[in-house]
Amino acid sequence: MRQTRVSAPSNIALIKYMGKVDPALNLPANGSLSMTLNQLCTYVEITETATATRWLAEAPAELPSGTFSGAVRVPKLTEAGILKVIRHHERVLAAVFELFPVHGLSLAPITPVEIRTANTFPADSGIASSASSFAALTFGTALHSALDPKAFTKVWEENLEFRRSFAKVSRQGSGSSCRSFEGPWVLWEKGAAAGLITPMPEMVDFVVLIATGPKPVTSTQAHHLVQTSPLWEGRTERVAERLKTVEAALGEGDIITLSRVAWAEMWEMHSLFHTCSDPFTYWEPGTLKVIKWLAPYIQEGGAEGSELTPPIVTMDAGANVHILVAAAEATKWQTILNKAFPEFEILQDTQGTGAKVLPALTKPVGTS
Repeated sequence: MRQTRVSAPSNIALIKYMGKVDPALNLPANGSLSMTLNQLCTYVEITETATATRWLAEAPAELPSGTFSGAVRVPKLTEAGILKVIRHHERVLAAVFELFPVHGLSLAPITPVEIRTANTFPADSGIASSASSFAALTFGTALHSALDPKAFTKVWEENLEFRRSFAKVSRQGSGSSCRSFEGPWVLWEKGAAAGLITPMPEMVDFVVLIATGPKPVTSTQAHHLVQTSPLWEGRTERVAERLKTVEAALGEGDIITLSRVAWAEMWEMHSLFHTCSDPFTYWEPGTLKVIKWLAPYIQEGGAEGSELTPPIVTMDAGANVHILVAAAEATKWQTILNKAFPEFEILQDTQGTGAKVLPALTKPVGTS
């Protein structure tokens, strides 16, 4: 019985994807730029079955645990969420019929499957679980569809056009998922996402967990509501200028400029939420506490007595705060953050390179 096991990481945007020009295809109103993470990821297991294709509320077997807050987390999907997973699986199956022959790959027999997923972080809390989930589901379905998985993996690793074709398919399930196929730095403009080559040092992401429950407003709802804010006018032009600045800063390894631009972009995105026709906020009291504490490290002059490089601070659509720092300074930052915020759990992850194949089960599927 065939089984496929993969993972795909979340990604954290410095320049945000917010607003859509084509909701059906998840085409963004503006470009975005992100850093791909590593162990903050989604695991997907796809197993051949004799019954109908279905998603099971069970974790894949033999997964690493204890890296982030104990065991991995199985998402709690509604019926609509489960249907979205099944439909995306079918969307990827339709794509392989078109893409495989172009790259000399043969299709395995298409059969019903059981899909199991789990995250290493809280879902629906602003750490882009939809990005990692749909990237992993896309990659897993495509790999499972290959008659020769090794041949598929070789093409995947060596042919960027092939990988980016599936990133476009993944985007239709979750827009930001298209940024989780490469790394560490990825630019997404219009329909395509592509990795950037930069002299940036290796980075570490600290995530201060302010809240881990479901968001009060979904990302899909937020994409619609922000366009009713008076701040929406000129948003596309402002983001285009920020993207130019950030690309230039990445090309020079300029963390200070990245820090200041990401800070401004974070405030603007959340200001859109606060000023739309039906205002809402993701911020909790702890969110404000953390960003007020971080402000002196980012603003000109820096925090008094600190010789650390300014952090790159951002937030997705959620209460939690991401703090990106150079790996060489990560130990110092970890000590400082733990001392400043003992009441909050702080996740730590490194930069990553995108979706990966997981090792096969120790005990083959179907054996006892």
